[in-house]
Amino acid sequence: MFLYNENILIQTPVYHIFFHSVINNGRNSLQSPLVYDGEEYHMDFEDLERKLAEPNAFAIDGVIAAFTKGERWLDELRRYISDNKRFAVEYIEKYIPRVKAVSSQATYLMWIDCRKITENSVRFCKFLRESTGLYISEGSQYGQGGEGFVRINVACPRERLRDGLERLQRGVEMIN
Repeated sequence: MFLYNENILIQTPVYHIFFHSVINNGRNSLQSPLVYDGEEYHMDFEDLERKLAEPNAFAIDGVIAAFTKGERWLDELRRYISDNKRFAVEYIEKYIPRVKAVSSQATYLMWIDCRKITENSVRFCKFLRESTGLYISEGSQYGQGGEGFVRINVACPRERLRDGLERLQRGVEMIN
């Protein structure tokens, strides 16, 4: 298991609950920020290598279990999420061109660049909640580099995703 005061590496921007769970359990948050090149995020492998002195034993057991027991389920899940991501990207490109879906390879959370319409993702998300009923996560809660971005979850039924994208579209259209 984890030791008290142990460093837990987090690649930012990341869901804020990761920060809270690390700190609330007596561990240290060690950040290795992802690098955004204007199109997509990339891992800074040199920074990551410097910060990873040794792997966490609990994480190793989790990875072994996932790779030896969950192949069929994982394949189906990946296809479903991939289809939803493709749907969301196409929807955004066609109906909400003022924002941009950021390419990703390994997550069900889609990062959306809203900097053409706002630099304040907190105010933007509040506006969306109040005007459309859409609850999405502001990028600033994910750490360094998150301001001007929002995050949506695409691991959901397609109709729920479509509804969320339609609400996002309505909200963006209300902004000059």
